[in-house]
Amino acid sequence: MASDPKGYYAILKIDQTASAEAIKAAFRRQAKLLHPDHNTAPDAVEKFQTLNEAYQSLGTPHKRAAYAAESGASLRATGQGRRQRPSLPRGLNRTSRHPRPPDF
Repeated sequence: MASDPKGYYAILKIDQTASAEAIKAAFRRQAKLLHPDHNTAPDAVEKFQTLNEAYQSLGTPHKRAAYAAESGASLRATGQGRRQRPSLPRGLNRTSRHPRPPDF
């Protein structure tokens, strides 16, 4: 099970495998409910700002990947994430294991 460190998937009420269209639809659905013009709760502005932050982090593919990497980093810090392959010294690549000629 993947981690959701800031709870953005829970705020949008979607699964972590949701598509970009599902994220957008969930944001719009929640925005209608939480917008301060329609919601008279005292914390409506705060909740709407958190919803907006969640959509900003998950709405674009590169920001969603960064959020996933952040959650993976938190898993590694607690010892729950996958082990990383050790990096090779400069000049070696994983397919041949032979040094490359120097760049001149």
